[in-house]
Amino acid sequence: MCHGLTKRLQWFADHRIVLKLSKTHFTLVSRLYHGFPSLYQIFVNFNRELITITREESCKYLGLIFEENVSWKLHLDRIRTQLGRNVVSGI
Repeated sequence: MCHGLTKRLQWFADHRIVLKLSKTHFTLVSRLYHGFPSLYQIFVNFNRELITITREESCKYLGLIFEENVSWKLHLDRIRTQLGRNVVSGI
């Protein structure tokens, strides 16, 4: 997995695409989720620099919030909150 990630990082560098590694995280998504206790970080050696990518329980992608256990709870809670704000403000 890290070798593939290293190749992608090199592709970004070759094409002058800047990837904010400080904002990069990963999420393991599975309905069969029982916890992956040993995988909280991925270490990648890129340009002789050790990069740490940390694990998050959820991620936001194109406005959708994905959770590790394939639940939509966080996403629906966010929509409810936004709808509540819009109703209160009269929009």
